[in-house]
Amino acid sequence: MKLGTYTIDVERALGDLGLEPKVWGSDYVKVACPFGDHANDDMRPGLGVVLETGQWQCFKGCGGGSFEQLASMVLEYTPVEARRWLLVRGGEVEYGIDDCLLNSAEEVIGYEFEAMFRQDYARQSTERTHSYILDRGFTPATLKEWGIRYDERTPSIVLPLFDDTGEHLVGIIRREIPGYPLGNKYLVSPGCKKTRFLYGAWKHPRNTGVVIVVEGPLDVIWMHQLGFTSTVGIMGSSLSKDQEKSLLKLGQTVFVAVDNDDAGRNLDAQIGDKLGHKLNVVKIELPKGRKDVQEMPREELMRIFTKGGNLW
Repeated sequence: MKLGTYTIDVERALGDLGLEPKVWGSDYVKVACPFGDHANDDMRPGLGVVLETGQWQCFKGCGGGSFEQLASMVLEYTPVEARRWLLVRGGEVEYGIDDCLLNSAEEVIGYEFEAMFRQDYARQSTERTHSYILDRGFTPATLKEWGIRYDERTPSIVLPLFDDTGEHLVGIIRREIPGYPLGNKYLVSPGCKKTRFLYGAWKHPRNTGVVIVVEGPLDVIWMHQLGFTSTVGIMGSSLSKDQEKSLLKLGQTVFVAVDNDDAGRNLDAQIGDKLGHKLNVVKIELPKGRKDVQEMPREELMRIFTKGGNLW
């Protein structure tokens, strides 16, 4: 069966859905229908599936349709989630950048995709990196500490995203490198709800009473490399409810050191409005000519944090 440009093994996918074929024809199989009053009637399998097209029909009146619809109904997934599931579980396609480019703007919640994230992550090179990230001042020790890898197919920088405990891999983030556009500077894997998490929160020491907020994952890693280990990242230009709750748990004083542009200033104001009455929120003004914290050495950062900023 064709799904876009991919070939799906329908019989294998049926098995993964828990619908083992009971009867084989020349170009079809029959399985026990999982729907209606006759669900799981193994003695008289009443749901037929055409192997070449994936079209299915229940001969006992439950309906019929495409294989994507069948997967969606059995798994209780949205059509987008069912399509991703078929590409990874039912076909011969590994979870990777090709799947990320499909419906990459749509996200779902939960840990159900963790196995796929780990499969994707395991494929990436630990032996190579790209000169782009080393030229920016990141050390090999830092790349190893944060589990940063290199996707030779894209190519792109691969950053794992963990939940606040550090126990669950909740997504893969690819960082675009010059000359190899991904469409966005950062591309987040489908199935990852990045707005539920703060990048680097799993490394926050928890006992400082302080949290430093920056924007991107590389901003976080840069700050940690320089010794500012209470730093976390929003991974975007707006603060979600889940991220707000996480910040409330991490410290009583929040230093906001986001990018020195319009989007950063809007995020700065948003954090102040949402948290200013709950925490000590300190707005850090980056010096003119500095776009973000990655353009600043440790000594300069120490000066501006020691000086402090405007209290919301």
